[in-house]
Amino acid sequence: MDEVRVFPTKTFFGLDKAEGQCFTLKKIYYSHFINVFNLSGNNLQKDAKLFIKGKSYPFTIRLIRMDRSKVRKLLPKALGKREIIQFSWKTSADTQIAIREALPEAFKILKDGKRNIEYEGIFKHLGDSQFELIHQSLNQKNPNDVAEEFEERIKGNNPIVPSIRISDINMIQMNVPSSFVNQNLKLAEDRGHGEAKLYVGPVRRQDEFDKFMLDWHPMNTYEIDHIDLLLYMQEVEPEYSRQGKYKSVSKRLFNELFQKVEQCSDLRVALSKHTDSSRYYIRGQNSAWALLREICIPLMTTIAIERKEVLDGFADYKIRVSIAKQVQTKNPTSGQRIGTKKRRKVKRKQKDLVPPLDSRTISSELKDKIWRRDQGMCQANWRIDSSLDKNLGDICGSNENIEFDHIVPFSRGGKTTYRNLQLLCRRHNRMKGVSEI
Repeated sequence: MDEVRVFPTKTFFGLDKAEGQCFTLKKIYYSHFINVFNLSGNNLQKDAKLFIKGKSYPFTIRLIRMDRSKVRKLLPKALGKREIIQFSWKTSADTQIAIREALPEAFKILKDGKRNIEYEGIFKHLGDSQFELIHQSLNQKNPNDVAEEFEERIKGNNPIVPSIRISDINMIQMNVPSSFVNQNLKLAEDRGHGEAKLYVGPVRRQDEFDKFMLDWHPMNTYEIDHIDLLLYMQEVEPEYSRQGKYKSVSKRLFNELFQKVEQCSDLRVALSKHTDSSRYYIRGQNSAWALLREICIPLMTTIAIERKEVLDGFADYKIRVSIAKQVQTKNPTSGQRIGTKKRRKVKRKQKDLVPPLDSRTISSELKDKIWRRDQGMCQANWRIDSSLDKNLGDICGSNENIEFDHIVPFSRGGKTTYRNLQLLCRRHNRMKGVSEI
């Protein structure tokens, strides 16, 4: 195999959220590279050289063994070990700059948020561990021909990119009705028992939805975003005092549900589609989906599904929960006169004496409470440091260089409250900050 051809994507230039600075080879190349570079469990990577305009730059050929033990429709025995091969230059700033300069048009297209189907890169194997990067422009052709060629490659006639059906939509959004949620949060007038499915759209758009879900490939994964869930609970807390609006809500119920969200270690769900004569639904299973039905506020909540990573015809999806943008909490004093101007001024002064929750500053009293609760020890667990055992509930426990941390980041709307603060050692606080970026 003399060359590897690829349409640069955001990951190629580090424009994705993870700042990848790499690209994943297609499956058809795997056996060739494993044999040529002797890649194995004892030899996971190979240093290589990339020639760009006659000058040599370092990069790495990596064999990655991925943990695919997520929720599937297939039994674990039916799933083989998943290995991928990457070309990576994340650790070499010189290589990153040279690649961007060699493919300036593709870089500009992706930086503008568009899809690149006009420019490709060719990694020509020169022998040993040496490759040459060749820039090829396809924009001299008719745009329709280029698009057709791109789709042909997707279908597998010239398999440079994965064999998947590309969708025009980037996200599916669903509003949560009263029929979806469990009994406690049902609207007072709702007499139904509820069902574990959500309406996506009309069945006439079935092909479009199926494309987005990559034809519901059995190795797709779906996971709820934990930070979004905590932030959502923080925003809907006032709803649990509206006794007349819902069947049965209370502060006690909120505390119980918030604790469930905090302690939930596995937020992966098994999704499937369901259709009738006119409607297209998705149906969920397992404890994570049941938790959604327990906490979602009807007619106020939006559930969105985003496609994050596509590899070999299947993908990882992120499920995000948030307050619907069009819903606004009604002001209980709207249209009423509160009092004279003099009394209003007094109220403002009294309000100013209470520390605002949207301030990053932590009061001494609150620091003392958190310190006593966490016993002066770092509370980092497996979510922050993967070396800590999730099943045993390990925490760091260090009492050196202790800092106060917002569990839901302050930059994402996390409040300075007893529930949203914890103690972390300096190392784990920095580690958490890097992962949030």
